Amino acid sequence: MKSLVLLGLLGATLPATAHPAQGATRPGVRRRTVDLNNYRITQNPEYHNTEKTATDPKLLIVKRDTYLETATELVKSVVPGATFRVVDDHYVGNNGIAHVNLKQTAHGIDIDNADFNVNVSP
Repeated sequence: MKSLVLLGLLGATLPATAHPAQGATRPGVRRRTVDLNNYRITQNPEYHNTEKTATDPKLLIVKRDTYLETATELVKSVVPGATFRVVDDHYVGNNGIAHVNLKQTAHGIDIDNADFNVNVSP
């Protein structure tokens, strides 16, 4: 009976000593980590002043009936093939400049950090 108890206790300690301790370092074995900063989306805003807009044919478009159509056509010319939606917070300021925000979508779902801010002068 004593031998069965001793065998049971000895058997319970064998798996615990089969592997090296946590602090032990061996060549080729190290803790692997992933740097999440490598996968962060970077923001690349582009600001254009009036002089550059007047000379850049990519940014110079013909005025449409409404400022929403003008902003939509500008985004289509800058990013062809992209789908997007107009955010409902567009307005015309006291100085006459219209501010339109658009969000890029994929399969009807908004993409984070893919925002377009278009300001249309009268």
